[in-house]
Amino acid sequence: MTEPAHTLSNEELVAAAALWKRTGRELVTRFTGTSMQPTIAHGAAVRLLCTDDVSIGEVVAYVYGDRVIVHRIVAIWTGQFVTRGDANVLPDPKLLESKDIIGKVVPGASVCPPVTRVASLALAFSTFIARIAGNRATLRLLGVLRSMYRRLRLFRGR
Repeated sequence: MTEPAHTLSNEELVAAAALWKRTGRELVTRFTGTSMQPTIAHGAAVRLLCTDDVSIGEVVAYVYGDRVIVHRIVAIWTGQFVTRGDANVLPDPKLLESKDIIGKVVPGASVCPPVTRVASLALAFSTFIARIAGNRATLRLLGVLRSMYRRLRLFRGR
């Protein structure tokens, strides 16, 4: 009979991540949730390279409390990372430090290419607006921009 898997505490997870990053460990794992759809489907297997060498547009796994979150880096602000799930409108409320990051998802069959630089800049701008004006004002602004974009697309299509 197989023993149940041990769930790591926050401290154990951070310590394991630090060791994995020092050794450049690569592993295949699955994550649940819908915040990265359609890029990563719920329960899809992804390859994770444990490293600190991450940049804007890459999908990273990071420690948040006693959980591991997989989201995309959308901006780097004063040495900290701003992340957002591809299916989420607003960025994550927590700015990450490199110690929080376990590693980056290696592009492959389960992962689409990173977002364009224009999209990254738009997300960074929305993060900036959210910090100044709040989430409600940012959502209104994004709605206006989305409407303008749709009208422009329709206009060009005629």
